[in-house]
Amino acid sequence: MENKARQTLDEIKEAIQGKDFASMDEAQDFMDQFMAKRNSRPVDDFLGLSSEQMHRLLHTRSLLDLNDMVVFNVGLEPEAIEDVPIVKNTFYFLSRLSKLEPLKVTQKGNLPLKFTRELFETFRELPEGMEFTIRSEQDTISVLSLRHILKMCKWIKKEKKHFKLTVQGRKIVKRGGLSTEDFWVLFCTFTRAFNWGFQDGYPQIWIVQSGFVFSLYLMHQMVREFVDADEIADDFVRAFPLSLDEAERDGGYFSMDPLRTVKDCFKLRFLERFCEYFGLVNIRREKRKIHDTKMLFKKTDFFDSFIQWRI
Repeated sequence: MENKARQTLDEIKEAIQGKDFASMDEAQDFMDQFMAKRNSRPVDDFLGLSSEQMHRLLHTRSLLDLNDMVVFNVGLEPEAIEDVPIVKNTFYFLSRLSKLEPLKVTQKGNLPLKFTRELFETFRELPEGMEFTIRSEQDTISVLSLRHILKMCKWIKKEKKHFKLTVQGRKIVKRGGLSTEDFWVLFCTFTRAFNWGFQDGYPQIWIVQSGFVFSLYLMHQMVREFVDADEIADDFVRAFPLSLDEAERDGGYFSMDPLRTVKDCFKLRFLERFCEYFGLVNIRREKRKIHDTKMLFKKTDFFDSFIQWRI
């Protein structure tokens, strides 16, 4: 970061060398034009995107305001999303709740244990053959997270110590499935409202979530065959090196190896719990030894039909 700041300062010194400004306003106009031109230059670490484009990808709140760079196709037919994991889990959750409501909450405000176990077994967040005893909703990330997401989508609500469907939630059940407009609500809620760090014990590393559109662009540039997940994780760290400082500063146990921390956090949050969950990638896992699994991924056809780049 210091090297980049020094490089910028050197470029400014070179640009103003020999110039004589008549006023502060003239000098400011020159600097504004210089920085605008500099920020529009392609940056290698950003895969050819400029600093200005990267800033927009990171900080534009509404994804629809990025349509000069990337368009999210919400006009797909419902069949395009019917096999997406979060879509299947959402409809199962809503349809079962429609039969059980009003569903009494536990003393701690959770879903009842029987319903939680049913959802857990249906979602199967653990590999086949691995068993895990669920004693409360807090024991299962997939169920707990989806319940929060559906509440954020305003499809379920907690009212008078009971879980119920909202009017919109009932419409989805009555329709027999989610529309692509419903999928867009899920997508925006998950990426812009739901906190990805809620699901794991890594440091916050906010750029993993805030930079998700850029990470999708990284995937767009990759070949369609299976790619080692470490490759895209390396590209991510190259674009956002300050994430290493955050991992070292706030990582606790993980700070012993900040690079490994950021890469593993990126693969878990972005590739597995976002891209795979939303049907954007297929992942192949190759067990190498205990606690060491090689992850290979490739884009799905749905990725290319849903996300259309104009860069």
